[in-house]
Amino acid sequence: MTATPINSANAIDAAAFVVLFNRPFTEKEETKLLALKETFKDELPDFSRTTKVTFKHETGKPPEHVVKESGLKLQKFEPSGKIGWVVNVIENQLVVTCQSYDRWDKVWGQTDRYVQAALKHLDLDSLSIQACVLQFVDRFTEKNTSYNIHEVFDKKTPYLTSKAAAAEKLWHVHQGWFDEKSADEKILNVLNLGTNEDTGKIITTIDHSLQLQFSKPKMAKKFFDAKKEYAKAFLFLHESNKNVVKSLLNQRQRKAVGLV
Repeated sequence: MTATPINSANAIDAAAFVVLFNRPFTEKEETKLLALKETFKDELPDFSRTTKVTFKHETGKPPEHVVKESGLKLQKFEPSGKIGWVVNVIENQLVVTCQSYDRWDKVWGQTDRYVQAALKHLDLDSLSIQACVLQFVDRFTEKNTSYNIHEVFDKKTPYLTSKAAAAEKLWHVHQGWFDEKSADEKILNVLNLGTNEDTGKIITTIDHSLQLQFSKPKMAKKFFDAKKEYAKAFLFLHESNKNVVKSLLNQRQRKAVGLV
């Protein structure tokens, strides 16, 4: 086998966790959220504010653009220079990204710490949850001179087109679909597959995003209470991703990444 996962125990290059609220955070909430800089100064030492550009229109005057600080970013760089963790507060979203993935339990525990810390600065009584999003990016590498699409993918996977399967080393397939979880919940899947060349190697990427949408928004205070519903939502998305990846990979790669 020439194609190998990018890590020894898995192929995950990045994982992102997103909670989408029903409204943008207020100025008061954003001010309170700045306390996260001090809370995580040792483990997420790189801090920055994000900006929002709006346009002000007045009759008889040209549009005036207004730049305003809105949101924040906390991140940690690994000794290699690669970003390890990022916490973003953007408009109406909490986003936690891990680019040093190890095991689900460990990564979820750390993600939950960051989310719970942010929640302390939000008015949960006036917020509801519209969606939860989980995204995984898996990568495999093989030598440029010996590319074979089935070194990574199962010949019977339903997610490859016949055209892609017959292509040479560079190709891509982008697709999306909905799964029904319940009468009030559905999952939007976006699955992007493809390859690129990098320093004499072919990189195969599996980018799978799952958005659990609530037709009836969940009240935030109840959703996060004791973390039961919130944790179950992301665990369900995690298991759904594993099922898709299992059906993509051939038997050797499933074994290599622990999906047997």
